[in-house]
Amino acid sequence: MTPGWIVSTILFIGCLFFLTQANKRSGTPAIELCPIKRCSGLPCPLCGGTTSGFLLLRGEVSQSLRTNPLVSIGLLSIAAWSLIWLTTGFRIECTLSDLAVAMTILTLFAANWIYVLWHFPGG
Repeated sequence: MTPGWIVSTILFIGCLFFLTQANKRSGTPAIELCPIKRCSGLPCPLCGGTTSGFLLLRGEVSQSLRTNPLVSIGLLSIAAWSLIWLTTGFRIECTLSDLAVAMTILTLFAANWIYVLWHFPGG
C-alpha cells in the first residue's frame, strides 16, 4: 500500500459519509449519479454502487449485497485487505498473469451487469 492508496481510501470513506449525511438531510431515497443510466436508461454494471456503499456504512451487509454484489464484495475485500496490511504488514500478492486478471475482471463485470439488469430492469 502506498500513501496515495491510503489517502484515496480515507477520501472515499469521507465522501461516503458526506453523501450519507447529505442524503439524509435532503430526504431523497437515492442519489442518481450514473451518467450511463441517465443517458440510456439502462443501469451500468456499477449502478447501485453508491447505495451499496451507504448500506455497508449502516451495517446492512445483506441488503448491500442485493443492491450490487460486485461493489459490496469489492468494498468489503478492500477493507479487509487494508486492515490486514495495516495490522500485520502482510501483503497479498497476485500470481496470476495479466491476461488472467483481465479476464477475471471482465467476467465479474459481465456477471454483475447481468445481475443488475435482471433485478433492476427499470432502474
